[in-house]
Amino acid sequence: DVASVVAFSHEAAPHAVIDVSEGYPITKRVWRGAERRGEAVVLVDEIESEKAVDVEWRVHTTAKVSGAGTGEMMLTQGDEKCRVRVMEPPGAVIETGDAEAAEGTFKYPLSGVSVLRVKLAQVKTGRIVVGFSADGEAALGPAPALSTWGKGKP
Repeated sequence: DVASVVAFSHEAAPHAVIDVSEGYPITKRVWRGAERRGEAVVLVDEIESEKAVDVEWRVHTTAKVSGAGTGEMMLTQGDEKCRVRVMEPPGAVIETGDAEAAEGTFKYPLSGVSVLRVKLAQVKTGRIVVGFSADGEAALGPAPALSTWGKGKP
């Protein structure tokens, strides 16, 4: 197993938390949470490590990306738009670039795929919280600690 479910609910605020620590052996704990808030989705990554580590959060997209180097950017694909905003840590920025992988890593080439990155330098504990929203502002308030996301609304 690479991941196990820590919490899950399909009620008013559907959410899930998974423990992906096995995939990051230099850490003590890595949990990822996802919650749907109306038309928005919030992703929360929590990292704990005995030694300070560099953390890089990534998401890949084929959408057109604008606003790199800020804490908020817009993804556009056709007529559809999605605002991406770093909610934690304060002052974090989203960097962009071409998706890269060693030749033969993937079945299909990564041409036209961009990667969004949020980095934390030398942390023992850290949280990266990123919101995705079609209307820009809906329900992108604070995200509680993943350990509190039990059954029902976190």
